[in-house]
Amino acid sequence: LAAGIGWWFGAGPGASVTIADVRGQSVDTARLVLDEQGAAVADATTEVFDLEVAAGLVAGTDPPAGEVIDRETVVTILVSKGPEPTTVPDVVGQPEADARIALEGAGFKIGEAIAQFDPDVPEGSVIAVVDEAEATLAAGAESFKGTAVRLLVSVGAIPSVRGLTVEAAQAALSARGLTGIVGGESEFDNEVALGDVLRLERTTDGPVRPGSTLTIIVSRGPDLVEVPNVVGKPINEAVDILEEAGFEVDLDTNVPPGLRDSPLAPVQSTNPSGGERVLRNSPVTVVANY
Repeated sequence: LAAGIGWWFGAGPGASVTIADVRGQSVDTARLVLDEQGAAVADATTEVFDLEVAAGLVAGTDPPAGEVIDRETVVTILVSKGPEPTTVPDVVGQPEADARIALEGAGFKIGEAIAQFDPDVPEGSVIAVVDEAEATLAAGAESFKGTAVRLLVSVGAIPSVRGLTVEAAQAALSARGLTGIVGGESEFDNEVALGDVLRLERTTDGPVRPGSTLTIIVSRGPDLVEVPNVVGKPINEAVDILEEAGFEVDLDTNVPPGLRDSPLAPVQSTNPSGGERVLRNSPVTVVANY
C-alpha cells in the first residue's frame, strides 16, 4: 500500500523530476540537491567554460535546470572552467556588418550599435569597440568569450553650417538628428555676415551623437573701426594714433625722419580718410610731403 501511495505522488518508478537550479554551488552540494529530488546523477562531471561562474563550481546541468525529466534520465553536472579566453579583433574602420562577424567569431556577445558623429571614419564604419560601460577595447586586448560589447558606428561628420542663417543651420542639424540652439558669445568675423553662423560648440563633454544638442555661435559681422582723423598732426604723432587704433601704417612722405615730429611738416591726408569705417588691422597710408 505504501509503495502504491508513493508511486501515486511521484516518488516511484516512472515519476518525473523538475531539475533544480544548482548553478554556482559546489559539486557536492549540487549532488545532494539532485539526489534529494530523486534524479539519477552521473558519477562523472563535464567541464565547460563559463563567463560568470568561478572555476570549480557548478555551471549547470545536462539536461538544464527547470527541465522536466523521467527519473531514469541521467543528469550530468557541468563544472565551470572559468571564462574562455579570447582577444579583441581589429575591426576599427570596417563596415558594421563585417565587424559583427569578426566579433561573433571571437566569441563576443554584441549589443545594439551606438551611432556617433566622426569626420574621420566613413559613415557606417566602426569607430571603436566598447564594453557595457563604453570603455574602449583595443584591438588585440585580452578578453573572454561571452563578454558583452557594443560597436561605435560612424554617421559621418557633423554638418558644416558656417555662413548659414541660424534657421538654415538648425534645419541642417535637425536633418541629422541634432538640435542647434543659439548661445555663447558672438564674435567678429570678416567673412561671415552679422547674425549668421560662425561655428558649433558642444554643450557637454563627450562625443556628439544623434540626439545631441549643439550651441550655435553667431557672427557680429566684420570688425570695423573708424579711421582717426590725423590730418594736420605731426607725422610721428599721427602714426602712433593710427597704430594704437589697430591699423597698419604705410608712409608716403619725403619728410626726413628728423623732422617728422615737427608741426612744420604735418600730415596732409590719409587713405582711407579719417572718419571712414574699415576692417581692423587694415593698412592706412599717411601722406605728408613738402
